[in-house]
Parts: sequence; C-alpha cells; structure tokens
Amino acid sequence: MKKYYHSVRGRLFVTSEDNVVYVPYLILLISYIVFPLFSEEYHIPSLFNDLLRLTIIVYSLFLPQKLQYFLWFFALLAIASIVYMFWQHLPHTHPLFPYRQLAMIFYFLILTIVFFREILFSPINLKMVYQAIACYILIGLIFALGYRLIHYSYPIAFNFPIEEGFNHIYLSYIVLTTVGMGDLLPYNSIAKAAVMLEAVVGQIYIAFFVSMMVGKYMSGKVNKTI
Repeated sequence: MKKYYHSVRGRLFVTSEDNVVYVPYLILLISYIVFPLFSEEYHIPSLFNDLLRLTIIVYSLFLPQKLQYFLWFFALLAIASIVYMFWQHLPHTHPLFPYRQLAMIFYFLILTIVFFREILFSPINLKMVYQAIACYILIGLIFALGYRLIHYSYPIAFNFPIEEGFNHIYLSYIVLTTVGMGDLLPYNSIAKAAVMLEAVVGQIYIAFFVSMMVGKYMSGKVNKTI
C-alpha cells in the first residue's frame, strides 16, 4: 500500500521541487473560500462548488510525505457524502448534511495536524512556508464548516440565515484574523464558545509560527558559525 502511494504521488507530482506542488493547492483553497460569494452573486450551479471540494480533497491526499490511513478514511467518507448529496439533489436540511460536514471537518483537521508535524521537523524553506499558510487557511475552513454545522443544529445560532453559506466562511476568517467587523454575531452559547475558541487558536498559531521561524533561523545561523 505504501509503495503504491509513493508511486502514484511520484507520477502526480512530477517535479524535483517538492514545494512547487503546494502552490496549486493554495490556489484551490483560496478559490474554495471565495467561490460561495461568486456562486450567490452570479447564480453558479452548486456542481462547481462540489467539484472544487472534491478536487481539494483528492489533491491533498497525496501531499503528505507518508501514507496517512485516517486521512484516507475521512476523505472517502467526505467524497461519498458529497457525491451522494449532489447526485440525489439533497438540500442542506437533509439528515445526511451534518455527517458530510463532520467528515470534512475531521479530514481537514487531520490534514492540518499532518502538515503541522512536517513543519516542526523541517528546515526553513519554501515548502515549510507554504505548509504554514495552508494550515492557517485550513483552520479557517474547519471553523467555517463547524459554524455551519452549529447553524444546522441551532437555526438561531447566528444573526443570519443558514442559506447564506458565504457568511460562515466570512465569519470564520474575520474571527481568525481578529478583525471583528461586528456585522455577523453568534447568538447562543455554543456558537459564542466556537467563536472564542477560533480567536484563541488564531492568535496562538501566529505567535507559535513566528517564534518557530525565528528559532529555526537562529539555530541555523549558530550551526553555520560553529
């Protein structure tokens, strides 16, 4: 299984620069963030959003250096639920919707942990920077999916309707970056707790990443002078 994984990974990413493969992935993630805005504005069919989700999941499966079984497990669950809901034309009010959200949340969470572990044990290079950016974007996506899951369970959890899918993404990133525009607000305790948690995680991540970059850079300079 591992040999097959590395064989497929080598064929997909035919490049000597391992960091180059993260550039398309970052573009896909950013496209996924802004796509709901354009889909609502220009009435783009949901098929394109689902195709973008599937592309991100499949592409990122082969980004880790080693085969991750849990990652593949939740990826298959997410892919199956996305395809089934689209094929059956099921709305977000369908009972399968929260399971799709949970599968995607766990998938992105495990992927973030995998990237984070690789960052910890890698020297300062472009790949490390791209992975750090990807982790930051993924944290925002995880909470955006979580906000919509909370909204599904508690329809009055936020001061906007659940149908406005872009608002969950927008809320997530203004909280993560501590911009806090004040136009979108959580109403119940679970939603407020999730918002507080994301704000704390966002601040800790930035502080940790900056300190880690400085530490790796300084240790590299010390090693060169010895």
